[in-house]
Amino acid sequence: MTREVNNFLNKLQKENSAQHFLFLKFYFYPETFLNKDDQGNNFYKNSYFKFLMHNNFLVFLELCFSDKHFQTKMNFNLLTEIKNMLLDCLFFVENYKKDLENKRLQKWFINDETVNYWHHKYTYFDLWQLKTSFKKVEWMYQLGLKKQKLDIKKLNQLIFKINIQIENHFYKSIYPVDARKKILNKIINDNYENDYDTFLASHNGHSQEMLLTIVCDNEFLNICEEFLMEQNLSKVVLNNIIDILEVSIAFKTIDYSLCRDFVTQYKKIPKDKLREFDYQKARSLVKAFKAKDKPCIKLIKF
Repeated sequence: MTREVNNFLNKLQKENSAQHFLFLKFYFYPETFLNKDDQGNNFYKNSYFKFLMHNNFLVFLELCFSDKHFQTKMNFNLLTEIKNMLLDCLFFVENYKKDLENKRLQKWFINDETVNYWHHKYTYFDLWQLKTSFKKVEWMYQLGLKKQKLDIKKLNQLIFKINIQIENHFYKSIYPVDARKKILNKIINDNYENDYDTFLASHNGHSQEMLLTIVCDNEFLNICEEFLMEQNLSKVVLNNIIDILEVSIAFKTIDYSLCRDFVTQYKKIPKDKLREFDYQKARSLVKAFKAKDKPCIKLIKF
C-alpha cells in the first residue's frame, strides 16, 4: 500500500468509518464488489454502492491505480467492471430524472406496461426516453439513489485512464491467447503445395504479431517437429521458420544482439512462457531445418 493510499484511509477512518471499511475492503478484495452473485447481479449493486457513489471514492480509486499492490489484482474483467460502474455513475448523474424515483412509474417501465397517468406531463416520446434512461441504470434508481454532486471531470479522467489499462490488458492477455490459437491452426491447415500463400510465407520472427503469439511457444516447436518437418517447404517458408526459432532462442538466452530495443520487446513475452520454453529443442530444430536447405540471412530489426 502506498503512503498516499494509507494516509487517505487514515484520514477517512476519522471522518467516515463506514466508508473507510468499504474502501479498505475494496482495496484488498476488489473482486468481492465486482463478481456476480447468484441472481446474476453485480455485488456492488446493493446498499454498499451508496457509499461508493461519492467523490471520496473517485479520489480513492485514482490513488489505487497508482498503487502497485492494487494493480496486481487487476485483470481485463475487473477493469471492465470498474469502468462500467463509473460509466453508470456518469450516466445516472447526467440523465437523472426525479420522476424516475416514483415506484409506480418504475413498475410500469419494468413490466413494459402502458403508462397513462403521466401523459399530462410527458409526450409518448418523452416517456420512451425516460424508459430508456431508467432501463440503462435501473438498479441505481431501485437503490433509491439521489443525484450526487460528483466531480464529472475526475470521473471522465478515471474512465479514460481505465480504458488505456483495459486496452493494455487486452493486448497483453486476451489478444495473444486468441490470436495464437488462430495462427497455430492456420499453420497446421495451410496447403504447403502452394506455400507462397501460406501464413509462414509472409511472417517471420521479427513481427509484433509473432512476438505476442508464437515466439517462445513450445506448441509451435511440437508443430515444427511433428508436422512442418515432414512438409515439402519452399525456401521462404523454411527461412521464416528458422527465423522464428532463432528469435525465440535469443529471447530465452537473453541475446541482446537480437535488436536495439531488446528490453522493450523482451518484456512483452510472459515470464512463464520464457521460463518454460525448450530452447534446446528449438536449437535442434534449427539445425534440422537448415539441413533441408541453405540458411537465410537473418534480419535484425523489428
